[in-house]
Amino acid sequence: QVWELCAKTYPPFYRCLPFEALHTLPLGPAKHLLREQMPLLSKGQKAEILARLKAFHTSGFSVKLYGNVCYYYQSFCGRDFKAWVQMALFIIGPYLDDGELAVWKSFCKVFQIAYSKSFSPSLSDEWRCLCQTFVDTVKQHKPHLLQKQKVHLILHLVGCMENFGPTSAFNAAERFELFDSNVHTYVFSNRLSSSRDIAQHFAAIQHLRYICQACYFSDSERCVHLVFNGYFH
Repeated sequence: QVWELCAKTYPPFYRCLPFEALHTLPLGPAKHLLREQMPLLSKGQKAEILARLKAFHTSGFSVKLYGNVCYYYQSFCGRDFKAWVQMALFIIGPYLDDGELAVWKSFCKVFQIAYSKSFSPSLSDEWRCLCQTFVDTVKQHKPHLLQKQKVHLILHLVGCMENFGPTSAFNAAERFELFDSNVHTYVFSNRLSSSRDIAQHFAAIQHLRYICQACYFSDSERCVHLVFNGYFH
C-alpha cells in the first residue's frame, strides 16, 4: 500500500529510481568482455600485452594495474576494471576482430559518459543514442551478453542522469566500500567467507542487544549457540 501511494503521489520518484552506474559498468560489461577475450589470446599475444601495459603512461590514473594482468584478470575488482577500460583499446585493440573492436569502442564511449563530471540536457539525445548503439552492437556480435541484466541497465543511464545529474551525485557504492577495510579490522575472519563472518558478527551483536533489553527467545538454546559462536568464539 505504501508503494502504491508513492506511485500515485510521486510518479517520478517511483519510476525513476537510479541504478549504481559506477558499479554496474565495471563489474558488468567490462568484466564480461575482458573475461571472454583473454582466453582467446595466444601465449605470444599475452606477452605483447604485458609489454604494452608496461610501456603505457599511467601517471594520470588514480588506479594502476600491477602484476601479470593476463593471468590475474579474474581477480579484478571495480577499480581495476575502471583502469583497464581507459587503456583497453590501446592494449588489446590490435588483437580484436572487427566485431569485437566495435563492441569495445562503443562500450568505451558509454564508459566515458558514465564517468563524466557534468551533464547537459542538450546532450541527452546524443548520449542516449550512444548507449543504444552499444546494446545494438552487443546484440549483433555478442548476443549471449544480452542475458546479463547489467547490459540492459545501460539503456537507463541517460534517464538517470536527466533526473539526478552526473553519476557521481547519486552513486554511493564506492564511498561506502571505502569503509570495508575498517569493518574487516574489527571482525575476526579467515577471509575465506568474510561476508558471512561480518553478517554473523553483527547478528550476534543484535542478539546481545535484544537480550540486554530484558527480552527473550523461544529457542533459547539455539540463540546462545549463535551468540557464542558469532561473538565470543
